[in-house]
Amino acid sequence: MHDGKSANRISSAMWAMWAMLALLAPGMGHAQVDTPFVSLFNGTDLTGWSSKSAGTDIKDFAVIKDGYIHLESPGGAGWLWLYSEKSYTDFVLKLKFSAPTGNQGNSGVNFRSSWDPNDEGGFLNGPQVDIYTQNNWRTGCILDMTKGSQRWFYPNLPDWNIARANVTTPTGWTFKYFPEWNDMEIHVQGMIVKTKVNGIPFANFNGEGILNDALHKGKNVGSTGYLALQAHAQEKVVIYFKDIKIADLSAPTAIKAPRAMGAETAGRADGLREQLYFLDGRRAENTARAGRGARTGLYVVKGADAPRLRAIMP
Repeated sequence: MHDGKSANRISSAMWAMWAMLALLAPGMGHAQVDTPFVSLFNGTDLTGWSSKSAGTDIKDFAVIKDGYIHLESPGGAGWLWLYSEKSYTDFVLKLKFSAPTGNQGNSGVNFRSSWDPNDEGGFLNGPQVDIYTQNNWRTGCILDMTKGSQRWFYPNLPDWNIARANVTTPTGWTFKYFPEWNDMEIHVQGMIVKTKVNGIPFANFNGEGILNDALHKGKNVGSTGYLALQAHAQEKVVIYFKDIKIADLSAPTAIKAPRAMGAETAGRADGLREQLYFLDGRRAENTARAGRGARTGLYVVKGADAPRLRAIMP
């Protein structure tokens, strides 16, 4: 049986727990996700990627050179893609790309896309962030590869036709050629898609009612899907990619929140070790078995199962 002071402390801790759960509830907008980036390219081979081609018999279009992916198409009909083995919903994708000077063709980065093997021998539906080495002012714009749509989303155009007058590149926007590299970021959360080229914000597209319409849902794209690096086979393409990494916002591994009472170590009653995170997102230096070193407070525990809040009571 608890005395009055103990009961008050327990009550305070429980209220803190409920307050934190409310803070983390979807739509509240107060909590932040501290999600580490994971590499999608190991620099030595194409582990995690597979080759897809549509309307062409070209297969060996991707090789590794000096730690980067070299995509090359000699030209002809169809499309070529390197296709990720995992699908993603909300994420931040960062990568570097480059190409020799001159007209090295049309490339891009597909996201929330899906390969359909039954569509005339195969086709990749879904949106794409454009990379074009000659008309480089297009790089960072957003288009749709999805059959039944196939148009520019950003800028908003009725089809794939685009002219320089349709695109206003922001102040500071640059495009670099090999041996220099360009940085690209693609931020996708909900129906909002944003791009950056060399650190400069570019496209900002709200796909509500478009990416999640009946057409895109019917093809399992737009709301979630796979990544792909494209080489447009209708013209010669030489394009390089490296330092590809992603932060999966749909699967956070730690939670940031306003700092509250913390604990340095914690463990489970079954003796399995876990890693403790303070509520301000800092990782505790040590782990411990159940009860050892634990203090009264509220914190995040990451172990064999999903990250969760835990309160230590007096």
